[in-house]
Amino acid sequence: TAPTTSMPSSSPSTALTTSIPSLSPSMTPTTSMPSLSPSMTPSTPMPSSNPNCTECPENSKCALSSFESPNSFEADGFFFICLCKEGYTGDGWRCEETNECITEFPCPSIEAGGFCVDTDPDDREFPFYKCGCLDGYKADDIDEHGATSCIIITGVPST
Repeated sequence: TAPTTSMPSSSPSTALTTSIPSLSPSMTPTTSMPSLSPSMTPSTPMPSSNPNCTECPENSKCALSSFESPNSFEADGFFFICLCKEGYTGDGWRCEETNECITEFPCPSIEAGGFCVDTDPDDREFPFYKCGCLDGYKADDIDEHGATSCIIITGVPST
């Protein structure tokens, strides 16, 4: 039999009786969650061509998530969030290009004879930014982004 609970009602002469059903083992609530293989751990970026996740906008990528994560959404039994791609900042839904020349100062300073040009993160020649040297200076050392240091060119006649 199910347990009963007596509660006082608004009238002192009557009692309210509520029947509470008991759960049998076969009635235990279950939640079916997809299992993650070791290669699909939370926050592992999924390829943008993954058929499970097509909701993320341009300049962002899908990442596996959990249902508790803010802004997560479900697609084919998996939970995802959108994250901005490298070179972009935002909440995953609105991603704007990061200007590394302002945020990171990666190139020689103007005082050291250098300059920085922000480029598209997808630029094949100089992704994110390009460094150079001002007139009267030359690159002393270079890397994949251009000049890492500039030196004054000596012996150049002034005009």
